[in-house]
Amino acid sequence: MKLLIRLTFKWRGGGWYNEANLDSGVPANREHRTEERGTVHSADFIRLWSKLTKEMKQHLEEELAPLTEGQLQVLELLTQGDPMKPSDLVEILETTPAAVTTLLDRMEKGGLIVRERDEKDRRLVWIVVTDKGASECLRGSDIRNRYVESRLSGISSHNQQLLVYLLGKVAN
Repeated sequence: MKLLIRLTFKWRGGGWYNEANLDSGVPANREHRTEERGTVHSADFIRLWSKLTKEMKQHLEEELAPLTEGQLQVLELLTQGDPMKPSDLVEILETTPAAVTTLLDRMEKGGLIVRERDEKDRRLVWIVVTDKGASECLRGSDIRNRYVESRLSGISSHNQQLLVYLLGKVAN
């Protein structure tokens, strides 16, 4: 699918506003953007991004308990692909072995995972998700998805598509 985006800036009420149009030509809501034509202030982005992440983190802490965001992320990684070793998580999560060990210790104590030695090479340890861990993973993913959907429900499908596209451009 090819996505064509056209940004038009217009002066309204003391500031520049943009109108985003996709192929459908449906305009997005006008938002005050900058005092300089065509640029977005990084301070605005930081303020909004910080607000969103803070609110999401707070919501997830309250709703996921006793599960944590980090535990949910590990459970999702473990349930989506091949079996993993703790060292695999160090690379993926971009953290230290000590932090992964602490996280896995807590998850094992909570009954979310078990560590199993490899039958052929006893030096290898595999992380296995328990039934409780799989159930908590589904519950946590559902909580997070419902939260994100509730935040996005205030904008049209068209603007959701544009938002995802633009965040992809920023992230990559």
